[in-house]
Amino acid sequence: MSDEIIYGINPVLESLRAEKKSLNKIYMLPGRGGEEAEEIRQLARKQHATLLTAERDVLDRMARTSKHQGVVGFLSSQQY
Repeated sequence: MSDEIIYGINPVLESLRAEKKSLNKIYMLPGRGGEEAEEIRQLARKQHATLLTAERDVLDRMARTSKHQGVVGFLSSQQY
């Protein structure tokens, strides 16, 4: 079983808002600002998701694209 990777502000935010799929880790660029980024942080804390920072090149490798908008999330392959 492997985790599903989602990337971009809106996909990660919508996943957190829906609470249907469990995001277990979220990586963000250090200093990533904006309303949406702050909402991601708040929802991640509320849902006990691990929130980490990573540099752009690391996020590029995780997402396999540079179009991640500074946010990459990992959906748990199992619901707990």
